[in-house]
Amino acid sequence: MKLKLELANAEREHLKEQVAFEKKALQRKEREATLDREREKEALQRKEREAELQLKLAEKQAELEREQAALQCERERDHLELKERELEIQREHNKKQADSALDHHRKELDLETTQHTWRQQAEAKLPIRFNLSHAIKLMPSFVEAEVDVFFTSFEALASQLSWPQDQWSVLLGSHLTGRAAVTLSTIASETDYQVLKQAVLDAYLLSTETYRRTTRSRKFNKSILTY
Repeated sequence: MKLKLELANAEREHLKEQVAFEKKALQRKEREATLDREREKEALQRKEREAELQLKLAEKQAELEREQAALQCERERDHLELKERELEIQREHNKKQADSALDHHRKELDLETTQHTWRQQAEAKLPIRFNLSHAIKLMPSFVEAEVDVFFTSFEALASQLSWPQDQWSVLLGSHLTGRAAVTLSTIASETDYQVLKQAVLDAYLLSTETYRRTTRSRKFNKSILTY
């Protein structure tokens, strides 16, 4: 009887140990399952973060590419506008050159025609008639940076074509621009050519002696070239 009791107690202890062991095993499995779930959750969160980061990087890259494309388009547009402006400036320059050459050619033809007419009149001993409107067309161009050149050219042309000196002031007033025209407007009643010329020279701070030296120098250089 005692032996049976001991065996029963031993069996109960064994069952208790087995239950405790299984309980611990179950707890271990639960902990492992919990750890697995946490690891899976962390892995999923990490993948989500990586995917979000990749999406942001892709958006940034797309935005950068759009900005670069817009900048490239703007550069190309600016380059095209610059080319168009350069072409327009070149066209205007070519047109001015062509117009200037045509005007110069017309003046040369008018001058040749006038000289021929006056030679015929001189040979026929007829009085030379002065045509003011025709003379104005033959006037040299006035450039404010070359006032002395204008007066030298004008006086040489007027002398060559025998224009009446009392008309020189009229011709002068019809062709000056800028500061020279303003200067003449302040002495509109003056008709003496030399007075008008000196007033213009004074306006551009050119003394009479400077003008004479320039004129002599130009005549000297022209005589050397002709010789």
